[in-house]
Amino acid sequence: MKEFSFTVTKTGYINVEADSIEDAEARLQENFGHYYVITDTGEELSNGWETTGEVELEEECAFNDYEEEEVE
Repeated sequence: MKEFSFTVTKTGYINVEADSIEDAEARLQENFGHYYVITDTGEELSNGWETTGEVELEEECAFNDYEEEEVE
């Protein structure tokens, strides 16, 4: 019997906080293994993942969920 190998990929997202897409891409390249990939089943470190080149600007930034306290 023959054995066949299939290449598979997983789908997930990495959120990068930055002022521009160029800055976000640079941060991602510099620190790729330190980001977490968000998947349907949770999160995992990005080691072993590859980007597809597709990027979307999130309308609601997860980093803005924390309100800053006003200091008087």
